[in-house]
Amino acid sequence: MGDIDTNLYSRQIGTFGMEMMGKLIKLDVLIHGLRGVGIETAKNLILAGPHSVTIIDNTIVDIKDLCSNFYLTPQDIGTKTRAKASIDKLQELNPHVKVKIHEGVLDEAFLTNFHVVFFSECDIVSLLRYNNFCRSQNPVIKFISCEIFGASGHGFVDFGDEFTCFDKDGENSQSFIISNITNGNPGIVTVHEEKRHTYEDGDYVVFKEVEGMTEINNTTPKLVKFISPYSFSIGDTSNYKAYTRQGIVEQVKVPVKFRFRSLDDALQNPAANEPLIISDFGKIGRPEQLHFAQWAVREFKKSYRFLPELMNQEHANEVVNIAKRLNDLGKGVFSVEDIDEDVVRKVALYARAQISPISSFWGGIMAQEIIKATGKYTPIQQWLHIDFFEIIPEGVVDRTLHNTRYDDQIALIGNEAHNKLASSQSFLVGAGALGCEFLKLYALMGVSSNNGQVIVTDDDSIEVSNLNRQFLFRRSDVGHSKSERAVLVAKKMNPELNIIARQDRVSPENETIFDDMFWNSRDFITNAVDNVNARLYVDSRCVWYEKALLESGTLGTKANVQVCLPHKTQSYGDSQDPPEDSIPMCTLKNFPHAIEHCIEWAKDEFQGIFCDGPQEVNKYFENPILYLGSLGSAGNSTVQIDKLRKINIFIELIKHATFEECVKIAREMLQDSFYNTISQLLYNFPENYTTKDGTPFWSGPKRAPTPCLFDIHDDTHINYIVAAANLMASVLGIPQNHNLEYIKTLVQNIQVKAFVAKTITIQTEENQIVEGADDEEILSDLIQKMKIVDKEVAHCKLNPAVFEKDDDTNFHIDFITHAANLRARNYKINEADRQKTKMIAGKIIPAIATTTAMIAGTVAIELYKLQIYSDAEKFRNSFVNLAINIIVMSEPLPPIKTYSKDYDKISGGPVKAYPEGFSTWQKLNIEGPCTLGEFIEKMLKQHKMKVSIVSCGKTCLYNGYLLNNPHRDRLGKLLHVLYEEISRTKIIPGRKYLAVEASCDGSEDGCEYTVPVIKYTF
Repeated sequence: MGDIDTNLYSRQIGTFGMEMMGKLIKLDVLIHGLRGVGIETAKNLILAGPHSVTIIDNTIVDIKDLCSNFYLTPQDIGTKTRAKASIDKLQELNPHVKVKIHEGVLDEAFLTNFHVVFFSECDIVSLLRYNNFCRSQNPVIKFISCEIFGASGHGFVDFGDEFTCFDKDGENSQSFIISNITNGNPGIVTVHEEKRHTYEDGDYVVFKEVEGMTEINNTTPKLVKFISPYSFSIGDTSNYKAYTRQGIVEQVKVPVKFRFRSLDDALQNPAANEPLIISDFGKIGRPEQLHFAQWAVREFKKSYRFLPELMNQEHANEVVNIAKRLNDLGKGVFSVEDIDEDVVRKVALYARAQISPISSFWGGIMAQEIIKATGKYTPIQQWLHIDFFEIIPEGVVDRTLHNTRYDDQIALIGNEAHNKLASSQSFLVGAGALGCEFLKLYALMGVSSNNGQVIVTDDDSIEVSNLNRQFLFRRSDVGHSKSERAVLVAKKMNPELNIIARQDRVSPENETIFDDMFWNSRDFITNAVDNVNARLYVDSRCVWYEKALLESGTLGTKANVQVCLPHKTQSYGDSQDPPEDSIPMCTLKNFPHAIEHCIEWAKDEFQGIFCDGPQEVNKYFENPILYLGSLGSAGNSTVQIDKLRKINIFIELIKHATFEECVKIAREMLQDSFYNTISQLLYNFPENYTTKDGTPFWSGPKRAPTPCLFDIHDDTHINYIVAAANLMASVLGIPQNHNLEYIKTLVQNIQVKAFVAKTITIQTEENQIVEGADDEEILSDLIQKMKIVDKEVAHCKLNPAVFEKDDDTNFHIDFITHAANLRARNYKINEADRQKTKMIAGKIIPAIATTTAMIAGTVAIELYKLQIYSDAEKFRNSFVNLAINIIVMSEPLPPIKTYSKDYDKISGGPVKAYPEGFSTWQKLNIEGPCTLGEFIEKMLKQHKMKVSIVSCGKTCLYNGYLLNNPHRDRLGKLLHVLYEEISRTKIIPGRKYLAVEASCDGSEDGCEYTVPVIKYTF
């Protein structure tokens, strides 16, 4: 895979895998039409990295095209074709992809140059002709089409009579440790209680290392049927020997075959293969209605050679009649009970309009379908129909057009909603992948283009790995601010955009920057951050200031949107994501059973040897007496001795700093880590070792290791030494040497010490305390000797290796890869290639442009609704998995509310809510300034609440339950002054409130009450 730029595509490879990338870079694709969905599809596809993309669009640029094609400018209007105006910028997206224009005849002979063809803005007669030709070829030319008609759209996929998908969902194959397999029909497999299995009905698994029931090892894949989170059935095992112990079950991907029908057949009966996809269960039956509506629009165009005119009722009436006629003709094959005239009219009246959010939505989906031609992920079978009619306001709406770039948008949402957008004050948090897409959409939608303002902030800078999904950036931008560069490009897309770039992190330490005045000035907030903590913080600010938040995120082919409306929906914090799984320390150190454990261990080795160790040496050299004096905080005496001995090793290395010495150290590291340490573990716990209750020690997740004998002819062994030696040379500041044969010559002459077993205690459980021998005397002696620094090295400074995943020349990933694989061999674990190691060690989150564009479009559609509606019922949260064609849209959930309880476990009695059913959006207000005593009196007078405890954050200001009430003397102090005094924290300049929490009892009924946070304004 030498042709693949793994730094550029690192996050995409994390989603697709190297096999799919290898197929993708050979793909030649034709894209017809560049108005809206076409340009979005082309952009997303080029970022993904096929071999070539050829574009066809000979239409001269019109002003309306600027509403959905982000690469067109006012200067292109009337002078260039859409293709010529777009090609240079499309080519800039990815230098690895050949981007070409075709201006000649589009005929069957030309189609033979491509593996996949995509059509938009094409008449139905031509589509039927091209589709039939593509199906007739051997191999079949994959055929995809998509049309947007205003607020609705549809996509069609045809990969031929026989298409093989080698991985239907793209999920990583999961393996689990077996604790039992029964003899029976079916046989029941139980996995170890350490971890639930993730298998579902229809998955296939294989077995290895099973003892007793050895016949099950290395058999053909077995079909899974889910029973419980810890068990599943696998078919007949009644003739196998009895299971005794051990074993691993591993998921395998079994190819799936799909049969597609021609466009002609599928048009007549779109649900012949399987039911039409329902994306919104509030619209049951809508896909069928959309199919007839959109088919009727195509038939109208076939008759008149143009689409129905915008908002032309006569044309819409005719489309309704065509839809009814098509439905009547379909009786007995495919039809609906009655044509929904409202649906058909909404398609027909706005069929000429293409707006950027809906183009972005469909462009993400269609580019992903093109990529599926490689054989990975489940292709759409074969139609997808979706509408967003909610963005079309009902009733009397001013849709007067002004011959501007926004006319298509105005036709759909009306002038009132458009003007609200244009004058909006918004805040975009993040200018990465999602942020780039949002800024593109803001530019085309005219957000803040007329007396409004967008503020976008991102404290990150651009990296090479960002370029294949953060499409506003180029190679020349690497190292520069994301927000600044993104804003420059967005303003080029639409000079009317009023936007300011900031580089400040949105976090508690910057609340003097993003202060009360700032948050109160914003109309809505859009989150485009990539971690939970940042999302939670922005959400907390939106809850406090009662601002609408549009929240979204992506993970490979998966994505979600959450609309958070003050007092009407849940906030993001009401439903947090589950925490990441962590690896227990004892598993990491002594008992790995998965390659992830080995990679994490190897990264820790890298960090300790080449980064933390040199940093300790530098600290010691700076001030030896101070360093040795503070050593007690480093841990017990054993840990301290280990630190000092490592410093001494580096001191000796500095004195004899040669590359030959670095190779010697690397060889000794290999011996110690993969032979001596493993031998010591087996000395303490031999393979036949049993626990106190007689069960084998090496069972379940504990795998008995094997020491690794050094082999100079083994590439992993020698490459480990090459990486370790060069890293050590870099740390010491001496020249590196990449000559493999020279290093082998050096290694052959190195003699390592024979292993000698020691009597030590090894940690076997996570919470076990490991006691070392009494090392106080050794430690004291070392400290005395090290108080005086050898003059020969006193002024030296080492160069710690700060982990960097994207530099292929620094040996960081190389060392971790080879170290992890050597450890995997110790424990008989499947090894990982360099790319997988890079993904795990670098914590690279899988990300692709297709999902990002699609979900950004979905968010922008909700942004339209913010300008039109106040009720939550018109809004939609979304969950998407493009790998398996799941698109689920549902009304946001109402806020989580606090109600009175007849019995509370903590209080041991009833607890009432005040006000009844309050949510996280609500606050009680107390106007100040006032003393603590006055605050308590106001709570009693205004809310009939007797306050017992007052706190602010983690600071308790008053506790009336304390014996003799020692806090009585605080009652006369101003509440905010008291907070500063007790917390020793100054209130942020410009802030005029405190968020106060109180424990209360009702003054009338004496019952314990739960109350919302109190906003005390001083």
